[in-house]
Amino acid sequence: MKLENVMVGSDPEVFVVKGNKIVPSFDLVGGSKFNPRPLGDGFFVQEDNVALEYNVPPARTKEEFAAYIFEGIDRAKSILPKGHDIKILSSHRFDASQLKHYKANIFGCEPTQNAWLNGDWNDKPDVPTDGLRCTGGHVHVGYKFDGDNKEVNNTIIKWMDILLAVPSLAIDKDTDRRKLYGKAGEFREKSYGVEHRTLSSFWLQSKELVEWVFSQTMKAVDKVNEGLVPDAEDELLVPTAINFQDQKAIDRILDKYEVSL
Repeated sequence: MKLENVMVGSDPEVFVVKGNKIVPSFDLVGGSKFNPRPLGDGFFVQEDNVALEYNVPPARTKEEFAAYIFEGIDRAKSILPKGHDIKILSSHRFDASQLKHYKANIFGCEPTQNAWLNGDWNDKPDVPTDGLRCTGGHVHVGYKFDGDNKEVNNTIIKWMDILLAVPSLAIDKDTDRRKLYGKAGEFREKSYGVEHRTLSSFWLQSKELVEWVFSQTMKAVDKVNEGLVPDAEDELLVPTAINFQDQKAIDRILDKYEVSL
């Protein structure tokens, strides 16, 4: 099993603030999931539920990836109305008065799969009644492979959970988002590869974290290229660690694979 021409991309979601208040992105930047607004040079932006989502070109190095991530933020900020800015936060509860727009109630428009259940489909999340909304920091892996992409995608996602999602729990303490999204093994298959959907957007906070995400993703690809697969213990521990923030399971995975931030 050998993946070639590997590239890493992302479509992070962030909240918009006006003054000191987080506000929905409705009618602020334009664009939609199926018709994103181009910002030039392979960058795009769209309104996703109440969040602002931007897309970056795929990268081959951690330096290139970090440059694209922060360039994307700058380009998104440049088209926001005066007095608005961007806030990086995993989840937020909006007032009911802010959620009357139809976009605020669109959830799970495309189904996701679970790598730990051999690609079985996840249930669509219900619309929260408490105003909870969240942001994702999804990581896309593009590759060329002459073989069974289903098996490859499941294995990549499992290693990304081990090398990215489990250690991220030490920084991203938000548990509300996992009530809706970001469960262990959550992914979507793509024409060019696969999208890991477990991480929130917490890692946009610094260049070091952005580069760490790229490096750990490439380590996951290396595991696949070495023909390695997570074992039976991982099949139990990783979902327990991520979905329930079980500290014993987290510590076992971190020690077993010598993972750190």
